[in-house]
Amino acid sequence: MDLVSCARFLLIVRRHCVCVLVVLVVFAPVVVSQVNHAADRKQGTAPPTAGSAGPAFGAEKSRQGIGPTKWYAALERPDWWLVIIAALSGAAVAWQAFETRRATEAVREANQATAHSQRARLTIKAEYRDAPRGDASDRSFQLIATNFGKTIAEVIEFATALEFYGHELFRDLETIHFPDPVPNRLGESQFVLPGEQWQFPELHGFQVMKPVWETEIRQGRRIPVWYGWVEYKDFNGKLHRRRFFFMFSGGNQQFFAVGPEGWNAEDR
Repeated sequence: MDLVSCARFLLIVRRHCVCVLVVLVVFAPVVVSQVNHAADRKQGTAPPTAGSAGPAFGAEKSRQGIGPTKWYAALERPDWWLVIIAALSGAAVAWQAFETRRATEAVREANQATAHSQRARLTIKAEYRDAPRGDASDRSFQLIATNFGKTIAEVIEFATALEFYGHELFRDLETIHFPDPVPNRLGESQFVLPGEQWQFPELHGFQVMKPVWETEIRQGRRIPVWYGWVEYKDFNGKLHRRRFFFMFSGGNQQFFAVGPEGWNAEDR
């Protein structure tokens, strides 16, 4: 039985225990009262014995024989003991159900904490590779996802965008509206084991260093920005999205992670 089924069962048990206790509390006085009244009527209607002096003398004699009612007289009746035992039993069952539910909640919280600490976690970085082309070299750029968690990650989708901005980008970085990246749904999920890497999109040097803007990019007056996200599932099937945001340095010919902390983090 899983934790959810166990919790539902305990809730049902607790609900029935509460109903039993309410019935006992409501009807116990009525039942005992009826028993007491029946006993009183039996004593009051007993026929006079032989040799009695008449109704008046018999009643007086009965009153003299009964005496004052004792405070524990009701407890001498077996009916009250049945009510008390039933109430104590119901309270014990209700308390046991409460303690079991509390223990179940503690186990569930512990399992959730363990799952959170053991789940997959991706980090994204931009790398480059130089390929010889005649007397020169052609530089390409890759995005590398690394699973630094303790369990497998199932990548199902990623999105990227490459935009170009002027030098005012640094001044208005947090207020500029960046267009939404184009999502790419994978035909087959990519499974990234703990400690392993996965390379997804790649840019060629001419895509970043556009000939028409090459001088401006080298001087830092025009800045390529590469951003997007990777969507993946952990071993529990929970969906996560890892965002990334890189700026290109024309002097170093590399992409660097910049911007507010939330731009290079998980948002769910």
